[in-house]
Amino acid sequence: MRTLRTLAFAALLAAAASPVTADPRSPWLGGVVFSTRGYSEGSAHAAGEYLDLGLFVDPFELAVLRPSASLRLIVPLFPFDAGRIEGAAGLDLELFGLRRHPLRAIMAQASAYAPALSASRSFSFLDPPSGEWAIGAHPIRLRTGDARYSFLAPELLFGPGFEPAGWSLKLFEFSYLIFEEPRR
Repeated sequence: MRTLRTLAFAALLAAAASPVTADPRSPWLGGVVFSTRGYSEGSAHAAGEYLDLGLFVDPFELAVLRPSASLRLIVPLFPFDAGRIEGAAGLDLELFGLRRHPLRAIMAQASAYAPALSASRSFSFLDPPSGEWAIGAHPIRLRTGDARYSFLAPELLFGPGFEPAGWSLKLFEFSYLIFEEPRR
């Protein structure tokens, strides 16, 4: 047990010493987010393509374990059905930001590889307790000075009682920072 604690402490020290982003203080507080996704057959959502639209806040300038929160609408896009529009509230936890990453050549501006974990709760406007929990990962996620780009983010879905309810896949998610922090 002592060896395990020593290894865990060494891993935390190595992560803290790794070259993470040390960006200057950003004036941005939050912005808009949109993504497109699909759900598995066993989930509470009908087959088709869904669009998430929402707002998010990213209030902390942390180099590791950077949290953000969002409120979204989940819109069934193809086929469109206004009666099945749902809401969702979620939290993201960006694990770290790494400046020197293999995908930097495809970006026009300076970027950081910034994988994240997410948790959200969707709810129907007609029957709020009937929604699903979603626990996800964003393994391919890049952050620039004013945006975040995530590709192929899987999620595990759980019912209201936290029983397994299927899975979903966000094909892409774009978050654009547009709200400025008030000046003091």
